[in-house]
Amino acid sequence: MNQSRAFKLCPLSTCPHFEELALHFDSTNRGIDIFFRKECPKFESTQKLKTFVLMDPIKNQIVGFFSSTVGLLTQNVKKDDGTYKVDTPYINLAYFAIDKEYQGTGIGRALMMEFFSMCMVIALYTGVQLIYLESVDESVNFYKRLGYELLHKDATPEAYQKFGNDTRNIQFPMLRKISDLIADGHSPYIDNVLPINVEK
Repeated sequence: MNQSRAFKLCPLSTCPHFEELALHFDSTNRGIDIFFRKECPKFESTQKLKTFVLMDPIKNQIVGFFSSTVGLLTQNVKKDDGTYKVDTPYINLAYFAIDKEYQGTGIGRALMMEFFSMCMVIALYTGVQLIYLESVDESVNFYKRLGYELLHKDATPEAYQKFGNDTRNIQFPMLRKISDLIADGHSPYIDNVLPINVEK
């Protein structure tokens, strides 16, 4: 039976007792968990990454998180008169993880939908064109179901594994175009009313 629950999404800087709560976060991916517990606050303090934490207020437990920043993706584009390097501004979804207790419940999808809404706002104000991430092997299909595509179409975990390669330490670059988000009906927050006192 489905139950509606209220979860709170907050910036890492406003998450009370983060260090203590983060010790109990377990995404089942050791590298991601170590980053979250030890490195995430450092990146936050230096503004290299911004992290949002999803909280279960009833259990006082961290349910999931994502960390993001912005950058330029350089790609070679072939044209009739040669090959050119093209820089495309993007939002980098550097980390995205859900605690194992909440995996398979739809929370990961719901958190990604919120992230998409945030990206639409950023795109509206800055003109970024892509969301870019580098997925671990076991998460590629999760991202595919949410509309992400592999940057290199044939470089799938299965293709590597077919030849006996261990994919646990391979990162798989993936993209989601802002134009595709728009086509799928995503939109930025539209409540943009500013309470301004006007002096005459």
